[in-house]
Formats: sequence, C-alpha cells, structure tokens
Amino acid sequence: MRIKYTVMGLILGVLLSSVAVVLAGSLDSPDVPGNTESFTLEDIWNRLDSGAAGTKTTFTEPGAGPGSGTMHTLNDIMAKAPMTHANAATPTHVLAGKVFWGLDSGAWATQTGSLHGGCTCEGSTDCMGRFCDNGDGTITDLTTCLVWLKKADWGGAKEWGAAHTRAVELKAGAAAAGLSDGSVKGDWRLPTKSELDHLINGSPVIHCDGYQCTLCGFTDVWGRQGGVGGEYYQVEYWTTTPNENNVAQAWVVETYDGDMNTVPKSETNDVWPVRGGQ
Repeated sequence: MRIKYTVMGLILGVLLSSVAVVLAGSLDSPDVPGNTESFTLEDIWNRLDSGAAGTKTTFTEPGAGPGSGTMHTLNDIMAKAPMTHANAATPTHVLAGKVFWGLDSGAWATQTGSLHGGCTCEGSTDCMGRFCDNGDGTITDLTTCLVWLKKADWGGAKEWGAAHTRAVELKAGAAAAGLSDGSVKGDWRLPTKSELDHLINGSPVIHCDGYQCTLCGFTDVWGRQGGVGGEYYQVEYWTTTPNENNVAQAWVVETYDGDMNTVPKSETNDVWPVRGGQ
C-alpha cells in the first residue's frame, strides 16, 4: 500500500508541476499605455459633431472612475455618423474640383465634384470635358455656361452693325444653321471681347493645319476655303466690344493665332452667335 501511495504522489506532483509551468509568467503589460498616442472617443464625437480636427494624446491613468455624464456613449457616437441617402449629391451636383463626402451607396467615400460653372451636360462631352455637344446644333462651354452655335460659319461676313442684326435673327430652324434648340429671335447675340477670347484662347484643343483651324467639337471654324486654287484664308470674328479709344473700330479675334485686334467697323468679318451670360 505504501508503494501505491508513493506512486500516486509522484504522478500528482508531476501534474502540479505542469500546471505551475503553464501559469507561470508576469501579468504586467510588456509596455506602458502612455507610450501610445491616439485619439479619444471624445475626439471622435467632436469630429462627427463639428468637424474638429482633434489631437492625439498619450494615455494617462485616471485617478478615479468616470462620473455620470462625462462621456458620450457608443450609441451617441454612432448616431452622429453619416449614413447613405437615396437623394444624396453626386459629383455632377458639386462644382468641379470641390471635395465632398459622398453619401450615395455606390460611392461611400470622399468624392470630387465635376459640375462646371453651375451648368450640367445632358449631351456628350468632348475636349477634356470642357465642351458639351447638346445634340441640337449648340455647344455649351462648361467653363462659362455660354451656349455657342456649333456651326461657326453660319453668320457669314458682315459689317459690324449688320453683324449684330445677323446674330439677333438666329433662331431654331434658321436656314443652314442646323439649329433645333427651341430658341427664338432675340435669344442670340454677338459675343463680347472677353467671351470670344476665352472661347478661343482659353482652349487647349485648337488644331491648325496651314490656315485651316478647328476648335474641338465645333464645325466650320476659322479657315474658309476660297480664292484662286481654293486655298484657305484667315477669318476674323466680330465681338460686340467697340474700341474704347476709337468708336469707329471694334474688337475681333483673328483665326490661326487667336490674336485680338481692333479693326474699322466698316470691314466685313464673320459672325459667331452666342446666347446666355451677361
């Protein structure tokens, strides 16, 4: 019997030794919490509530437990977090270049607006997204929201006074204008100096081949065929802006190089109607 109990004592001793090994070790953290910087739940609440940036801080061991009403609950914080919305804004509703947080379920993240100058494009865009072909004989410059006649040579060559009349007469259904936008007489006009300058010189998508130049998206721009041999020659477009130093002159934009110059109003230059603005 003594031998039996001795053997059992040895087995029990081995088992206890194994348990001791498993439980052995320090229960202290290998590093103190104060060595890690982080935002607090209060920082997160303030960010959601007011947009405050917040500041990371090191952990400080509290001297006592928190009292009642000293912290927002996780449910409070969750209630402040944004949610998807069926009528959320999309990039087409926000001005180009402006960053916003998208709440539509298809793009839950920061997004960048694509709306140009407050106008939208219901047709097709071309030329790096600057021009919108409305499919009705007009093109909208999305940087200004001005609507231009797509067929740039429709107005023909007129003296300055007659050029005004020609532009104002344009309307939907006008002969050879290719216009079906529903516009009526009086909707169209000559462009100002700054408007025509921006259209031509504000565009990175003008291509010139000899004396024939094209502005992306438009037809029959600039070079006109004529003369001996049918060569192309330079066209100048009237603006409505008179020369401030000589009332007998007005500003034009030259084809090929896009220069702005003043010429006598008695000259015959081309008419390129525009609507909107002013």
